[in-house]
Amino acid sequence: MPAASAFRGTEHKLAITGRESSDLADESDKSPWQVSFSPEDPVGLDFALLRLARPAGDDLVRGAKRGFLKLTSRRFSPTDPILILQHPAAEPMKLSFGAVEKPDPPSHVEYKVNTQGGSSGSPCLTQDLKVTAIHHFGMTDRNRGVTHEAILNLLKAQQDRLTPNNRAVILTLISSALR
Repeated sequence: MPAASAFRGTEHKLAITGRESSDLADESDKSPWQVSFSPEDPVGLDFALLRLARPAGDDLVRGAKRGFLKLTSRRFSPTDPILILQHPAAEPMKLSFGAVEKPDPPSHVEYKVNTQGGSSGSPCLTQDLKVTAIHHFGMTDRNRGVTHEAILNLLKAQQDRLTPNNRAVILTLISSALR
């Protein structure tokens, strides 16, 4: 099987439209990269919201819509089970199991789950499949993730600084996480 087939359905084009004129400082900004939000923060949340050309959750997989993962805010306790869905180094998806080692407030959680290089950005799930963190990086004897609680709190705090289009996206994201 050719290597390219492993990526079918996982790559999406970024939107070119939808940015407001105030988003564009000059002609060189008119590129397809649609970063709706990327924090410059001292606590190392290390995430970005990207605007896609079309919703990835609308893709059909075996005749049904793919759907999407919803951010869930929750507190972590030592020994909580953690699952990480990862595509290390762009390989086919792998699933790793482990447990929380310790919460690292206010924005991180440390866990013992086997991951491989290239897995940063992978969703961290609870045993009931709630996405509660984003895998951030591996350390010598454990890994660290950014909690969705920290991301949601930062988005709430920053919403007044965003353009109306981006604010609407972020408010939708926040409200869906609270349901």
